[in-house]
Order: sequence, then C-alpha cells, then structure tokens
Amino acid sequence: MFGMIGGIRNLCWRVIAVRHLTTSTFDSLPYTPRDNPGVYRRLKVISKDEPDIDGANIDYDSIDALEQDFMQSGEMHEEITREMEHISKRQQYKITERKHFKPPKEPGMLTWSEKEQIRHLNREDPEKWTPEALSRSFPASPAIIKKVLKANWKPLDAGKLKAHDIRVSENWVAFHKGQLEVHDPQLR
Repeated sequence: MFGMIGGIRNLCWRVIAVRHLTTSTFDSLPYTPRDNPGVYRRLKVISKDEPDIDGANIDYDSIDALEQDFMQSGEMHEEITREMEHISKRQQYKITERKHFKPPKEPGMLTWSEKEQIRHLNREDPEKWTPEALSRSFPASPAIIKKVLKANWKPLDAGKLKAHDIRVSENWVAFHKGQLEVHDPQLR
C-alpha cells in the first residue's frame, strides 16, 4: 500500500514538473533537462518555431482553395490506396534487404578503454557528445558509435579484455600496412 502511495506521489511531482516546464522559461528549470529529456527537447523546438502571421498573406481565395472537392473523392481514395500499397511493398523490400544483404562487417578499431570513454562522455553530456561528435573524436563512424552506446557487453575476465585490445592493435598495424580492408569511407 505504501509503495502505491509513493508511486502516486512520484507521478504527481512529474506532472507538476511538466506543467511548470510548459509555463516557464528554460533558464529557470527546477531540475536538470536530463531528468525529462524528451519533453525538454520538444519544448525547446516548439519555443523556437513561432509562426509568421504577418507574412502569411491570407486572403479569401486561398481559403477557398483549401476546401475539399467531394465529387472526386473516389479518385483520391484510389490514389491513397496505391500509395499505401507502394509503401507496403517498399517496406517489404527494405526488410528483405536488411535481412539478406547486410553490409560487410567493419574490423574493430576501438579498444575497450576507448569504448568506455565513449559511453562515459555520452552519459555525462548527451547533447554535446552525440554520435556524430564522438565519431569526429574517435576512429569510428556514427553507426559504430551508436552500436557501442547501445551494447551492454562487459568482459567476463581480464583475458578477454586483453585479447580484444590485442586484436584491435593488430587491426591498426594491418591498417597502416594497407592489408586491412575497411569499407567505411570515413575511416579510410
């Protein structure tokens, strides 16, 4: 019973925080933006998007053009049906492509300490250390950085960690000799 009251109290505080967020400026937040990043980012975008009412040039002719022509609704229905079928087929092709035609696997070029540093930087300031910013600082593409951030793999013992780092150093030696095939143009 007490757990339920605590959960309700927590929910009420979150609702109050969201209400406060929608009526206040971002400089006077009662908590850090990382507490509720989704709402914070959406409100940040919304606050920058202000409609230009003066430059809209609205007249009655443009409003009349926005009305629907119900006499041709059958043609519109057929067009929408064709578009939906086209989208469905395209999705099926994309699924088949991802399933059967995977891109070649890139060699590991990040040591364990570099991967931990990537995770740490992203955890500390995710707005500053995005996958694109991290890919400029580390020898990896944004797609590889996203995989590193998403992965939960932890070495079970020091031997596996050492073997991983040795494999990475061998990859770097082969890369500098020109013997390692790297498919990502950003890493070449």
